[in-house]
Amino acid sequence: TVLKKALETQKKIRNTTGISENSYSLMSLVDNALHERKLRSIERSLILVGASEMSAKVARYALRRGVTAFVVVRKDKDRAMNADMRELIESHREKFREITLNELKNSPAAIDADAIVLASTAPQPLLAAKDLAYLIEKRALSASSAIVDLSLPQNVHDDVALHAGERLITLAALQKLSDAARTGRLLSAAEAAPIIRKALYQLWLDSLYRENSQLVRTYIDDKSSQSEFEWQRLASEAALSEKQKRILYDFMKKEQRRALADHREMILDLIASSRALPQA
Repeated sequence: TVLKKALETQKKIRNTTGISENSYSLMSLVDNALHERKLRSIERSLILVGASEMSAKVARYALRRGVTAFVVVRKDKDRAMNADMRELIESHREKFREITLNELKNSPAAIDADAIVLASTAPQPLLAAKDLAYLIEKRALSASSAIVDLSLPQNVHDDVALHAGERLITLAALQKLSDAARTGRLLSAAEAAPIIRKALYQLWLDSLYRENSQLVRTYIDDKSSQSEFEWQRLASEAALSEKQKRILYDFMKKEQRRALADHREMILDLIASSRALPQA
């Protein structure tokens, strides 16, 4: 019963709030940036500079999106690479091609990549504006392909920002999207709170008072004058089990008038609607 109610509440929250629209994963933020800037989506081909752990995450995301052509660029192909990245390449050998950075700068393949993602561990910039212009000239990239720099320190020279404009997506830009997403999720969480609270009351009523709604109604109507003795009498008349009595008394002592008084109208509505539910 609890699981069913949790799934129903989850679905209602997703359908009535924006909580599912604000994502935190790095690549989902990249995807949002591509969409906002009207750049090509990563779904067909990709140039990936670096073979780090971050490169592996980018490649895994791209594979899920249906990318079938990867060009993995490394300064030295003989150097060991991240184990996850190597496993991906070995598992999808037909989709990956490895080249050196010099080969990319001097003789790139005309693959018209959706984007170039830089995620290496190099301590200095690897590509300048002239390199990117050459890649577009040789049709390795298109004029609408994004340049995504996920490296720390950055892998592109400062002049790339002037040359690429909105096509350059940096970690700083993604941080702004992340902050906006976090703000949106906090607002959605506030909207979800009363939905969760109502579901909890519904569960409480369904599980404990499905056949004794009059008892709850009597408490709400007469809560200011009800004594513990009268509570016991009402509980006996309602034929509550000893376990239900203990739960009822525990609730009464802990919450007393505050909880039900604050939510009087909501609980009356729930009592009315609970009558239409199938009996347990």
